[in-house]
Amino acid sequence: MEEDAREIVQETLIVVDRHLSRFETVEHMIAFTDGVLRNKIGNFYRTRDRRGQHWIDWDKAPEPVYYMDGELDAKELERILLAAIDEVGKRSAACRAILLGLYEGATADELCARLGFTKTRMDEHVFRCRRTLRRILRRQFGLRV
Repeated sequence: MEEDAREIVQETLIVVDRHLSRFETVEHMIAFTDGVLRNKIGNFYRTRDRRGQHWIDWDKAPEPVYYMDGELDAKELERILLAAIDEVGKRSAACRAILLGLYEGATADELCARLGFTKTRMDEHVFRCRRTLRRILRRQFGLRV
């Protein structure tokens, strides 16, 4: 983490050095440096967070977090889930195929072969499809998953 901070500061100083002749006062230089540093820090965290979003560990099942009333039985939950997957399918046939495949227990390799996707492309699709499914479950069925 300390090395990342040093790298961000060095990149900021390089940018400030390139624009050094433009500053009329020290206050302008400080304001410019502050803005560049903020942007560099924000870019660092956004890039770091994006890298982690698309990585799916296929060998380890995700631990679901349910915020439900606790009154739904398994059949009702299954009905709601399949209805939500169908709703996702109206927007993207690929998402419907991926979600149903995962629901049926298909492996990542099986889904890649079925849909003709690379592993990376499959990871990206799974991320987007799951996000869409969560949104539909929340908005249309009142479930936070």
